[in-house]
Amino acid sequence: MINRQHGDGARQAHGGRHPRAGGGPGQKGTGMSDKRRDGLVQALGVFAGLAAGFTTRRLVTAGWKKVTGKEPPSDPQDPHVSLGEALSWGIILGVTMETARLVAIRVATKQLRRNIASSGR
Repeated sequence: MINRQHGDGARQAHGGRHPRAGGGPGQKGTGMSDKRRDGLVQALGVFAGLAAGFTTRRLVTAGWKKVTGKEPPSDPQDPHVSLGEALSWGIILGVTMETARLVAIRVATKQLRRNIASSGR
């Protein structure tokens, strides 16, 4: 015999709906607008990440030229580029680009979510 009391109790605790049915106190709509909103947030995050990556690469390249007086290594198989120089460029560029991308995505999505929440959509 199946005990259905747990399911009924869960529904009663969540206002007559199953706890995983979506929505909750204070939430309106069917969730379709939530999907669009999440898509917008994700698209903004992608755009912010791309913009941050592009800008950061240009800034790091300019900084490398100023500090070393040379173009940054572009070909890992170039025999004129030392291993230390290639590793330094890779580490500096990788860390700065990923940091800038992460910060840009977080700031942009946080701001968009804040604007959406304050507009009451």
